[in-house]
Amino acid sequence: MASARCKTAIFLITFCATGSIGSPDVVNFIISTIEELAARQTGIPECVFYDHALSKPFKGVLESVLLSPRLKLIPKLIINRDMKLEHLVIPREPIMLLIRARNMAYDDKSILHTLRTFNPNTKIIVLVNKTPSSDALKTCDRKTLQYSKSTSIIQILQHFNQNTQLIVLVNKDSKNFKIVETYVRMLAFHNVIYLDLSSSSLGVTGLNAKGMFEDSMRRNFTGSPLTFTKRQIEPDPFDPTFKWIQETAFYLNTTAVQSMHFCALSESDLQDDCYFDHFQTSKPTFFLNDPILLSVCGFERCSLYRASRWEKMVLMSLVLWMFFMTCAYETKFLSMLVYKPVEPKINTIQDLLKSSINLKANLLMSPDIEMETQLEGVVINSNDSEFEMDNTHAYIFEKMYIEPSLPYYYDTKTKTARYYKMDETLGSFVKGYVLSDRNPLLDLFGYTHVVFVESGIWNVWNSKYITSQGQFYHSTTDEILSFWDLVPAWAAFAFGCVMSGLVFVYEIVTLKCFHNRFRYVITSVLQ
Repeated sequence: MASARCKTAIFLITFCATGSIGSPDVVNFIISTIEELAARQTGIPECVFYDHALSKPFKGVLESVLLSPRLKLIPKLIINRDMKLEHLVIPREPIMLLIRARNMAYDDKSILHTLRTFNPNTKIIVLVNKTPSSDALKTCDRKTLQYSKSTSIIQILQHFNQNTQLIVLVNKDSKNFKIVETYVRMLAFHNVIYLDLSSSSLGVTGLNAKGMFEDSMRRNFTGSPLTFTKRQIEPDPFDPTFKWIQETAFYLNTTAVQSMHFCALSESDLQDDCYFDHFQTSKPTFFLNDPILLSVCGFERCSLYRASRWEKMVLMSLVLWMFFMTCAYETKFLSMLVYKPVEPKINTIQDLLKSSINLKANLLMSPDIEMETQLEGVVINSNDSEFEMDNTHAYIFEKMYIEPSLPYYYDTKTKTARYYKMDETLGSFVKGYVLSDRNPLLDLFGYTHVVFVESGIWNVWNSKYITSQGQFYHSTTDEILSFWDLVPAWAAFAFGCVMSGLVFVYEIVTLKCFHNRFRYVITSVLQ
């Protein structure tokens, strides 16, 4: 069963004032829905009741639901229009938000401020008893979205996402149905269910609480791609953010589509609408097992017995190669680990300032470095990347970007590292991503991001990304063993195998001929 986190989708249930508004079927339907949501909740289930009435609030359906003994164990928070939300501790993700929308006007923004307090994935039941006037339908314009002051329903609908699943309870023969249908169509809600309340019984609809909150497009996008955009124009499959979005899209049973753009690349223009215009699809494929994790760490995502033939051949070759590497260079690795440099190691910023080493940093991309009081007047502005350091100055880089590039600065003559990472840092920062306003996938992206970071997969993606960025900066004097350095050894091994096979075949043929000739000579002598 999918987790409760993935089964949150906004539901707007609109009841219109008919003869069955206070019927036991309506009250029982709401209570059954809350009970079903409370049963699926892993934590403490909380329910919020909001009444917009000027006098005698919480009467009728709300009163029947509040006083129901079936909900006595569920905490309830009661809010009216006169209460200040900033003075209350309101749960951001309650299992249900039950709103009694009445006595509303177009210029009254209290209901909108209330809805913005909650998570966009909150389930909402809205009880509406104020019928729009006959002039409301005439004043609706599909392009400008101008409405009369009596359109209280439209004020609520326009603040939900277009993917919201809408359940509207109206009398299908009344003008309320036509007005609500017009509003829903204008706001592009495509998951709409209309329930006819002409009958006094609500069971004729065949709808129950379990069927209402089944997993919808939160886990099944039905072919709709998940679009995103990034500041860099060219796609980079090694970018950890790109990998994170792709794996989240795979978790949602869809594909990730990068939005290509021709917009400005500066940090100040990141909020520009130009980043959301043009689209292009891409979907990479992978082995069932990660070659590095399997050959180096022995970690199997999938058993090699169930892998394809080509994957077996590649991974078994890597395993044998790693075995020979560790056996042949074990002594050299140990000597490198125990070797101590002659110069004293600089571990703190004060030690760096006391030395004669100058400091460089990219002040355009990291302007906060100039605000460091201890580095005032010491930092030199430079555009050098992690793979373009001059082996003379000290540099300031982000930890996640500099760590994979340090092996490229190993001095083979002195057997020492030209650069190393200091123990003291300048602090940390929080990385943010821009999503649409009140995005229903916000919590899901946060969940997958936490999973990838805490499991260490994000660091693996980042290491691959940094390595891919530095592949064009390899020096010709590097003495780092690569895969192509072993080609002569494998060629010699293959040549030896071929020659030994030919000799073996030759020996078999000559031995057979000698045996036949010897048998012929013995037979002749005996005769």
